Amino acid sequence: MPKEIEATSLRDFLCGSVNENHVGERVSVCGWVAKRREHGEHLAFLDLRDRSGVLQAVVEGSVDVRSEYVVRVTGTVTPRPEGTVNVRLATGAVELSDCQVEVLSLADVPPFQLDDRVDIDEQVRLRYRYLDLRREQMQRNLRLRAKVNAALRRSMDAQGFCEVETPLLWAPTPEGAREFVVPSRLHEGEFYVLPQSPQIAKQLLMVGGFDRYFQIARCLRDEDLRADRQFEFTQLDLEASFVTQEDILAFVSRPLRRLRRERSQSVRGTDGEGSSRGGRSEFLSLQARRSHRSGEGTWRQGSRVVPGHERGSRLTTREVSQCARSGRDLECRRRPNRRPRTRR
Repeated sequence: MPKEIEATSLRDFLCGSVNENHVGERVSVCGWVAKRREHGEHLAFLDLRDRSGVLQAVVEGSVDVRSEYVVRVTGTVTPRPEGTVNVRLATGAVELSDCQVEVLSLADVPPFQLDDRVDIDEQVRLRYRYLDLRREQMQRNLRLRAKVNAALRRSMDAQGFCEVETPLLWAPTPEGAREFVVPSRLHEGEFYVLPQSPQIAKQLLMVGGFDRYFQIARCLRDEDLRADRQFEFTQLDLEASFVTQEDILAFVSRPLRRLRRERSQSVRGTDGEGSSRGGRSEFLSLQARRSHRSGEGTWRQGSRVVPGHERGSRLTTREVSQCARSGRDLECRRRPNRRPRTRR
């Protein structure tokens, strides 16, 4: 990210952006104190964290800051001493020295460690949601969601779709799902409903001549909870005029291909078609398993990287379903091209 975007009135860089190119500069960064490590009687090391990463700062031992304090640190970027470089961090080759610390906000001792390696009870996470959102996994998930939404909008706009926000307070519609009702204060005894989908609204847009409509719509349904469905969820909603089934499939497949191509370029450094610029290609495999706890069945899907494959295999729905039922790991495997057998 360019410096002019990162810089604010209180900081010059994000913590994860400071590197060897800034050695000798005096900079200001802001963030949360992730860890404090004492080094003798007169020095302490602070791991300063923000959304971009972690930066180490060397401060005087008398500075009274603890975990999750919000601070502003101004110091000189210096190389770390030999033998102390942390190759696991993007900022592991540098640190801030000769620091001045300004406490922006105090904090109590957190009820749990903000570490993805620690298994935290979900009820505790929900109770302290503002702390849970500081965890790396939550930050990564929400930012990935934002990137997916942005890619969808770019793709739909390129295909001539018009994004329209439809109302959340709506009249009841005779559809299958049960709806949430909202009583009207002005009209006693009458109710609005929260939309289970923008079905009527998008039909009105088509009749009104908009030709192609889409939105990343919020849908609300008063149904029993499932593993892949809550009371409220988000869906890519679209409608088009004068089209066939093949046109709709093409509209939807283009943003999916765009997402795959952008993900390939950012994660693997490839062109998204299977070729590798670095001489090594890595492909995602699907690991589907079913967990069963206290009588409540939940489906979980994960992914991992499988190196050494030039092309990923095409997995059918039947294969994935069989894998999920049995709890086995299903890995991408290369399938040789075979000629169809001819009967003699």
